[in-house]
Amino acid sequence: MSETVSIYDSRRNHPCDSGKFRSRFLQLIAEKSMTQTDVATAIKIRNATVDRWINHSGIPIVPVAIDLCKLFDCSLDYLFGLSDQRKIETEREGSWKLVRGSLMCTKCGTFINDSQVWKYTYCPKCGRKNKG
Repeated sequence: MSETVSIYDSRRNHPCDSGKFRSRFLQLIAEKSMTQTDVATAIKIRNATVDRWINHSGIPIVPVAIDLCKLFDCSLDYLFGLSDQRKIETEREGSWKLVRGSLMCTKCGTFINDSQVWKYTYCPKCGRKNKG
């Protein structure tokens, strides 16, 4: 039985561990039909580093984890197994962005809940036109 190595000090009882990362990482590699070498080459790291992640002996540092998220088109929460939602924010056509269930004007940051969307062609605060 392999031991799961905690990312944080065990006294903090953080839910993210290398086992969750490993499972999600292997899933994402399989989805893209990539090899360890493909991943290492794509994000410009050594193959041995990817091998360590797969063999439960480490996790990527933040800048490398961000590169992995870009490669696999997912959030850090998803990559580390903290969320089953692949992306926290998804773009919507036009000048509004869908952020955690509400629309946000990308110019001024005003949130517009979904029940209000049908009313607005323009942002009620800054007047930016929604093209969606």
